[in-house]
Order: sequence, then C-alpha cells, then structure tokens
Amino acid sequence: MPLDITGIRHSTTPNFVIENSFFDIKPPSSYGPYEITCNIFHTNVLRHRYTSCYGPTFQHIGKVMDERTWLNLHKLSLAERAKAFPGFQGSLPTMREAFCLHTKEINKPKRWDYSDDKFRSLYEHSLVQHELGESDRMLSASRTARRFGF
Repeated sequence: MPLDITGIRHSTTPNFVIENSFFDIKPPSSYGPYEITCNIFHTNVLRHRYTSCYGPTFQHIGKVMDERTWLNLHKLSLAERAKAFPGFQGSLPTMREAFCLHTKEINKPKRWDYSDDKFRSLYEHSLVQHELGESDRMLSASRTARRFGF
C-alpha cells in the first residue's frame, strides 16, 4: 500500500538512528489499549540520541559506552581533560569511580571518538549473549569493548 508523503518534511535525523532505535509494546491489561514505551539512550560517545528498551541489553551497552568514554578521556592531556570534564581534579577516575559516565556531560574536543557506527553490532552481540543466559559477570564490558575494537 503506497504511503502519501505530500507535505511531510524530510527528516534531518540520519536513517541509521531510526533503524537502531527500539521500543517495547506491552499487551493491553483487561480491555485497555496496547502501550508503547521507550527510553532515550544517549552517551558521551554517541553523536545521536536513540530510543531504547530498559533491560540487561541496554544496561550492558551503557557499561561498554562508559568504558569507551573513559578511554576517550584517557587520550586527552591534563589540560584537555580539565576543559572536557568539569570538576576534574587531575587524575582520571578509575572505571569503578567512572561508572555512569554516560550520565555526566562532557565538553568533547573535536578529536573525540564517537561510536555510533558500532552501536548496532554491539546491540546485537549484547542481545544474543543475554538470550543465551550468559550472566553480567561473564559478559564483561571490557571483553565486549575489546571485541568491537574499542
């Protein structure tokens, strides 16, 4: 069935952002309508914001992206880190201290390394691992990051 797109503006959002966005559809309770839910997923190593479903797959992706953010910070000089990371006190936080870096705003320099191009393959890898029942302990962010060339 053809779709009439008369009067619809072309989106400035790249197709890969739409193709890599996810949502949940929950069946109706009693006689209510279906419910569509999603969260906004964004980290300091993604140029774009994606919609996502809450769950172990996206929790794992968040951990990998935290590690990728930490690696980007590690590449910067002390002066660049101070500009990029407000509150920076000299040395980099450990990965444990840096947990949830994706929730902190970082002023990224021009040479910042983004990971949008690896998002889909990372999602598929994480999804398969969780479907196979591999625990979070076994599915380490470090191991996944190395696999995807981070």
